[in-house]
Amino acid sequence: MVRIPDVSGMSESDARKQLTDAGFSVSVGGNVYSNLSQGDIVYTSPGAGSKAMRGSDVTLSPSAGYVPAPPPPPPAPKKPDTPKKPKATPTPASTPSPSPTQKKKDGKTKPGPGPKTPTKP
Repeated sequence: MVRIPDVSGMSESDARKQLTDAGFSVSVGGNVYSNLSQGDIVYTSPGAGSKAMRGSDVTLSPSAGYVPAPPPPPPAPKKPDTPKKPKATPTPASTPSPSPTQKKKDGKTKPGPGPKTPTKP
């Protein structure tokens, strides 16, 4: 069994050379996004430090390049201010209502004093 060398960060050609010199066959897998430059090796499978039989296949995973993180989402809309309780409006003074009708002793009603109208002489 031979330990697989760490080739991460190397160019594909340098990684291939180091792995073949160690006695492994090399294949290239799919690209993966990383902080490494495009084409540099991100990782191997089996991983670096693992032991494998001489002549076994080690797959390289090259970098597809750096993809920056997406921008942060826009700020959430502001919550509307809690509506303030409306100030109590003063109740208008009540207007005097005409006086109620008055009952006579005989049970009949007579109208109360109404608006004064000028009388002719």
